[in-house]
Amino acid sequence: AEHIQQICSAQSQSQAELDAIAGSYNSVFLCPKSTSSALLAAGSVVEATKRVCCGEIGKAVCVVRPPGHHALPGCAMGFCLFANVAVAAAEAPPP
Repeated sequence: AEHIQQICSAQSQSQAELDAIAGSYNSVFLCPKSTSSALLAAGSVVEATKRVCCGEIGKAVCVVRPPGHHALPGCAMGFCLFANVAVAAAEAPPP
């Protein structure tokens, strides 16, 4: 999605540019480390989901920031840059 490319390019932007990008979303604020934080959060949820699905662990809880529960598949929103659970579900191995 276009917003993923925009968020991923944010790590090389000035704060003024980040503020402009954030202004195009609802309740999103960005800083130079926002992209790496969001990618680590989404990756953690994906990894936990894969481990549960393959039976390596019985259950998992991911306490991550940004949490991702307000983002839509094609739009950052509500302090969330990526829809972490949707990303994890899409990446989950088949049962």
